[in-house]
This record gives sequence, structure tokens and C-alpha cells, in this order.
Amino acid sequence: MLSRFHSKLGTAGLIVAIVALIAALGGGAIAATGGSGGDQATASATGKQGPRGPKGPKGAKGAPGPAGPQGPAGAAGAAGPAGPKGDTGNTGSQGPSGTFSTEPLPAGETLAGIWNASGGESDSAQVAVSFPIAVPSDTIALYEFDIAGQKVGFRLQDGTVVGYPEPIESEAAFNKAKAEWAAKCPGEFDDPEAASGFLCIYQGDKVGGVQGPVELPAEGEAPHEFGIVLPFRTTSDNSAQRGSWAVTG
Repeated sequence: MLSRFHSKLGTAGLIVAIVALIAALGGGAIAATGGSGGDQATASATGKQGPRGPKGPKGAKGAPGPAGPQGPAGAAGAAGPAGPKGDTGNTGSQGPSGTFSTEPLPAGETLAGIWNASGGESDSAQVAVSFPIAVPSDTIALYEFDIAGQKVGFRLQDGTVVGYPEPIESEAAFNKAKAEWAAKCPGEFDDPEAASGFLCIYQGDKVGGVQGPVELPAEGEAPHEFGIVLPFRTTSDNSAQRGSWAVTG
């Protein structure tokens, strides 16, 4: 039978036919090479996976990569506890003594302050009003006085107290004094003011019996360059009065 196939297919065709037949019958795979007398190889089934080999040595350290971008700022931390109190420093050297200016108060400039008189029954209270800078020697001092709810000014001079601008001996003189006080001393106790060349002395609250410069004319005193002394007398225990003043150059 094989000789018949051989005569029809030739040697190469016969080999191919035999291989195909064996494969169809379920036999092992056979590989053939062309030509008579070729080598034959048989393919075996794949074996089981062998055990994992030992761990290889650690490779060399690679070169550092480029710097990454800066991350966002983190939240502020909580405040730390207060540190201990430091030692007291050394006392500094004493500065030079201040000087009292003897230059007159410039024209149009104003100084202001307060005064207070207090005492018991039949006490004298000499109130000193002191200027921090000299004022012109020809300054006129006017003391506020209330007559039936109307305010007038009395000029203070050495040994005398007289209505300004003239003694108040008539209604006309009274009205003139009232107008002059409003013009030369337009302020109030809590906001003292004075026209240029005038020292205006305002009365404030009074407690008990208090007599002031108007009631004590013989003790009156004209202003000095650096202040004035106001005569007061208290006529009952725990008596007091306060006031304010302003002077303008």
C-alpha cells in the first residue's frame, strides 16, 4: 500500500501524508525535514515550574532626581508659652534740669488752668494762680461776678477791686460792665477764654460759705508776669469753691 502512495505522491508527499495521518489518530507530534534520511525530533510536554532562585545582590544607588516643586505653606503653629521675666535694667542717668521760660506769652496765644479755695469757719484761703510762661506785665485781670443772674467783670488791682471798665454806680455802668465782660471773657467755667491782654477768672461750683476777691477789695492784687494770688475767706465748716482761668498774650 505504501508503495502505491509512494509512486503517486513521491517521497516528500508520502512523508507529509504519514505525519498528517498520525496527528489525526492522536499520536505524538512528529516533525520531518525534507528529503530522505532527514532527522526527526519529538516534542515533550512542558514540565513543572522550578523553585525561585536566590535573591540577587542589591544594585548600585541611582543618581538623585531633580527637586520637586515647593509645597504650600503649612498652618501657623500655636503660640508658645511666655518666657520668664527679664532682669530689671540699670537706672539711667538723670537728665538736665528744666528751665522756666521768661519770654512773654506770644500775642494771640492762650494759657488756661483751674483754681480751688477751701477751708472752715473764718478761714482765709489765698489761692495762687501760676502761669507756666511769663505774660505781658500790662495784662488786665477780670474776676467773674454774678449780680441778679447777670455776669459782670471786676478788675483786680493792688488793694482794690473795681467794676470794669468803670465803677458800677449806675445802670448804665452796670450794662457797660456786662457788655465788656462778655467781650473780654467770652468763655465759661468749663471752657475758659480770654481776649488778648486779659486774664479772665471764672467761678465754678461753691459749697458752704465762701467770700471771694469782690467781697475782700482791700486784699485785691493785680496780676504779675507769672501769676496772681486771689484772696478768699470761708465762713462755715467744709466750705469750698472751684474755678478756672485763661490768659491770652
